[in-house]
Amino acid sequence: MKKNVLFLVVLCMSMVLGSTMRAQDVVLFYESFDQCIGYGTPGTDDYEDMGYTGGNDNHFSGNIVTGVILPDNSNWQSDYAYGAYECAKVGHSKYAGHVTTPTISCTGDVVLTFRAAPWAGDSLMNIQVTGGTPDKAAFELKKNDWTNIRVNITDVTSGVKIRFYSINKHRFFLDDVTLLPPDPDEPAIRLMSSPLVDLGYLGKNYTKQYANVQVVGTNLSSGITVNFSHNDGPYFGASMRSLSSAGGKLTVSFGEGAKAGTYSATIELNATGKNGAKVTKKINIGAEVSELDLEGSGTRMDPYTLGDVILLANNPGTVWNETRYWVKGYVLGAVKRYNTDQFDGVCTNDKTSLVLAGAPDETNYDKVATVELVSGDARNALNVVDNPQLIGQMVKVWGELLNDKANPLYLQKPGVRNVKNNDQYVRPWDQDEPEDYDPTGGLVESQKSKGASEHSGNKIIRNGQMYIIRDGKVYSVEGSLVGSII
Repeated sequence: MKKNVLFLVVLCMSMVLGSTMRAQDVVLFYESFDQCIGYGTPGTDDYEDMGYTGGNDNHFSGNIVTGVILPDNSNWQSDYAYGAYECAKVGHSKYAGHVTTPTISCTGDVVLTFRAAPWAGDSLMNIQVTGGTPDKAAFELKKNDWTNIRVNITDVTSGVKIRFYSINKHRFFLDDVTLLPPDPDEPAIRLMSSPLVDLGYLGKNYTKQYANVQVVGTNLSSGITVNFSHNDGPYFGASMRSLSSAGGKLTVSFGEGAKAGTYSATIELNATGKNGAKVTKKINIGAEVSELDLEGSGTRMDPYTLGDVILLANNPGTVWNETRYWVKGYVLGAVKRYNTDQFDGVCTNDKTSLVLAGAPDETNYDKVATVELVSGDARNALNVVDNPQLIGQMVKVWGELLNDKANPLYLQKPGVRNVKNNDQYVRPWDQDEPEDYDPTGGLVESQKSKGASEHSGNKIIRNGQMYIIRDGKVYSVEGSLVGSII
C-alpha cells in the first residue's frame, strides 16, 4: 500500500487547512485499483494461494497478471483488462484492450494524472477524452519502469469520460488515475464554450453569420493576440485582433457570397504568462454553404411542397426574411390550441389557422405545417369553419416562411405566416383537375414536357433557367407566357 501514502497525506492536509486549501488539492476523482491482485478471483482457492504479482512489484512480463480487474469506483468499462498487483493491466497478446472511467462530473479545465508502465517490449499507449479536449493523447512509456503522466483537459462543459487504450494494440499497466482542478497559478487562455464554433448550414440566401466566443485569460502578463492561422477564403472574420489579458468577448463571422461548399478556419489566441511561458489556444470554426434538394422553387408556377417547407424550416438561412413564397398542401383542418401558442392536433372549429400536409389522409403530425390566417380575404377564403369543403382538398397560399432563428415556427410547427389578403393567392387549387391555365390563379393538370433539353415532369431547364410547361405553352416560374412547345 506504499503507493497511496503521499496521496492520503495530501487529503489529510487539505482537510486540516480548510479555507487555505488550494484548488488543485481538491480531488475530483481517484482510482487506486488497490483491490486488484495478480492471480485468481476473490473467493477461490487460488486467490489465497498464488499471491500478488504484476506491476507494482516491478514484474512487467512473464507468467503473471491473470486476476480480475476490481476498481474502487463503479461503472468502469473494460475489455481485455486484468487485475495486477494493486493496479490494472490493459491488453492481451492477441487482442487490444481498454479501460474507461465512469462519467466524472466537472466543468471548465481539469488536470488528469496517472501512472503507466509498458508490458515487456511494448511501449505505446493512448487516451481518449469524451467531453473535453486533452493537450496530449499519445504517450511513450519506459521499459520496466513507471511513468508519471499529466494531461491538461480543457473546455469541459458537463463532465468527462477517459478511455485508456493503445492504437498499436500495445499492453500496459495503469495506476493512480486522478482528476484535479487546474493549478490556479498556471497561466491559461480558456473558452467558456466548445473550441469548435460551427456556424451551421447556410442556404443559398444566407446572410452574414455571427457567433460569440467568451475568452478568459488567467495569470497572463500580456494581452491576447487574435490571429487566423489559416483562412479558407475571404469569408471568415473576427471582431478584433487583440483582447486584454483578462480576455473578453470575441465575435467570429462568416460573410456573404460564398459558393456551395464546406469552409473552415482556425483562430489562434496567443499570450505570455506571468511566469514567462507562452500560452496558445485554438478556436476551430466552420460553415457549410449549399442548396437543399427541394421539389419546388417557391414561385407561383412551382410552389414549395409541404416536404420543402419542413426541410427549409429545419435549415435557417435558406429563405429570405420578410419575403413571400408559394406553398401548396392538402387541408387537414385547423389547429386545436386550447388557448395556448402550441400545436396540439387538428380541429374544425378555428378560423385563424390551417394545418397543411403532403397527403389528404396524413396522420403523422411531424409531417404537417401550420398557416396563419390573418383577418381579411385569406381567412374568409380558407378557414375551415366557413369552408368545410376544403378539408382534404389541395390549396395554394402565398406568405412568409418561418425560417429565421428568431421566429422559426408558427404554433410550434414549420409554417407560413402573413398570407397575402388577395383571392388570387388563396384560391383552392387541385392540380388533378384539368382546367385552362390562368397565370393569376388556378393551375391545370401537369403536362409532360416535349423536346426539352432537361426536364422532370412539368419543369424544363434551358440556358440555366427553369420554365414550366402547361398545355403545350411555356411559362416562366413567375407565371409569364414565354412561348409554346412545337
